[in-house]
Parts: sequence; structure tokens; C-alpha cells
Amino acid sequence: MMLLYVALLFSAFVVEHYKNTDEYRKLINGVQYSDIPYFLYKIVRQNKPLTWTVVSYVQENSKVLGKGYMVNTNEFIIQYDPRDRYVKIPTPKVYIFVEDIPHKYTGKDQWYYRWRKDIQDNLKHWIALYSAKHDNIKIFARSHLVTVYEIDNSGYIKNLERINCEQHTSAAKTK
Repeated sequence: MMLLYVALLFSAFVVEHYKNTDEYRKLINGVQYSDIPYFLYKIVRQNKPLTWTVVSYVQENSKVLGKGYMVNTNEFIIQYDPRDRYVKIPTPKVYIFVEDIPHKYTGKDQWYYRWRKDIQDNLKHWIALYSAKHDNIKIFARSHLVTVYEIDNSGYIKNLERINCEQHTSAAKTK
């Protein structure tokens, strides 16, 4: 019995606890990695307001609101075809957040988080297809958990401006 007490005291006061490890500190944020808010901060600092769109999960919406725009990861994969000439998002920059190691958060009764790994795999596939067909995508930031891709979407903005100019010109000619 004395040996058991000594082992318990030893483990309580000498052995490093999991909550004191670096891995625990990295994963403590719950629903997102701590790198994500930092990368969002860099995006906000390097861009004019409302000239960029983030593709990520809903947790980032409050950090983007009023500074830029946001598209949910799953909606992005479904709505935008990587083979199209342009990403039809009307901002000059699009930032795509990819969890290289999908976060283990499963949510509280939120069934859609069960497919987080599948969603991230689909997003990586989307980026691979887009990269093969376009040369306007690059890595904006990277950590061992998250990679942020930047798409220079200014070609789409110029195309929208050209279309608007043509519409105004043809409307003026018909008057």
C-alpha cells in the first residue's frame, strides 16, 4: 500500500501533466487551431477592407465581419468549380484556409463536423485541380497544421468591370 501512495505522490508532483505539454496548448482552442486567428490578422493588416474573401469554417466569421467576406469551406467546394476560368467571388483576393491535419473537434451534437477530414480532403483536391489549370494561386502562410492559399482574383474583377462598362455603353446607345 505504501508503494502505491509513493507512486501516486510521485505522479502528482513530479511527472509532467498532459495539460502542461506543447501539444495540449496547441489543441486547447477547441474548434480551431491557434494559427488561424494569427493568419487572419495578417490578412487584415495586408489588405484594404472589403477587398478579400476567406474560405474557412464558420468560427472565423466573427473575425472577418466588417473587414472582409467569408465563404464556408463546404459551400465553396460545392459552388465553385476549380476548372472555371475565374473564381466568381467579387473580391480581388481569395484566401483559402486548409487544415493540413484536420482538427479533431467533433462539435456538440453538430453532425457536420464528423466529416471534417473528408471536407479538408475535398478542399485539397479542389486546390490541386485549380493549381493545375491556373497560375494565380500561391501559399500565403503556412504552419505545421494550417496552410493558407491566396488566389489573385483581380482578373475576375477586371472581367466584371469590362462587362459592366459594355452594359452601360450598350444601354446608352439604345437611349
